[in-house]
Amino acid sequence: MKPRTIFLSILFMAFVGIAWGANMCAKNDAVVVFLDPQVAGTILATDATHKTWSVEFPYGVVSGVGACYRIQSAPSPGTLAPEQNLDPYTATGSSGATRCYCKMLRPVTSQWVFSKNVNECYSSQCDSGCATCCAQVISSTVGGRIALFSTAGIPPSQQ
Repeated sequence: MKPRTIFLSILFMAFVGIAWGANMCAKNDAVVVFLDPQVAGTILATDATHKTWSVEFPYGVVSGVGACYRIQSAPSPGTLAPEQNLDPYTATGSSGATRCYCKMLRPVTSQWVFSKNVNECYSSQCDSGCATCCAQVISSTVGGRIALFSTAGIPPSQQ
């Protein structure tokens, strides 16, 4: 009777160990980052020349680029850009461009998401203010983080 109990106990532990190990499968070079939109961040840097921004969170640094886009109607915050192939260096500076869009590049790429009109971020020029606007929105507003983080890793081709 004892050998049967021992055998069943070992079999049960082996089954539980296999099932438990199956819950966390990842490639050897994969990194898992949980982007929590409820956690506020601290602005690390913005660069108007290169249109880049970075924000530090307790779980790591999130960084990206900003680009201005000229559209007539004002979108609501979190709206996807009507054109997902924005280039921060050619889209920015177009005459009358005031709509600032942000894109996360690290730790994962997101889609372009509207943050604010640049004049709402205390800057009158989209060229020089969009990266700062992105950093402000991503670091301080839950809605901005939800909008950006929810598009992370999703290819923009199905719009």
